[in-house]
Amino acid sequence: MTNQKQNQANKKNSKKSTGPKNTNKTKKNAIKFGIFSKELIINLKNCSENKQELLKLIENFNFEYQPQTPTEKILTDKIIECVWRLKQIKKGNARASLKFLKKYGKSRGY
Repeated sequence: MTNQKQNQANKKNSKKSTGPKNTNKTKKNAIKFGIFSKELIINLKNCSENKQELLKLIENFNFEYQPQTPTEKILTDKIIECVWRLKQIKKGNARASLKFLKKYGKSRGY
């Protein structure tokens, strides 16, 4: 437990906090990657996903289901999102497996 003196010091120090000095360095701190991202395509250095592949997936599902109502559109979009994220998981799993095999494969007899 903190005593009264510590509480006062904490309150005093907290008033000095002004947040980040340069937001250019912190503006992408909250980006979530892969299946946790808000966006389906993330374009950062060394992390570029295939936008054309996603556009083709969208086109194919919209052609197949031809959503007419708002509910149909939402459901079709959700199917597209789920299929895309499953593909991301599979690709990520394959990359992780290859990385593991390159690093440990020979020593473990793989």
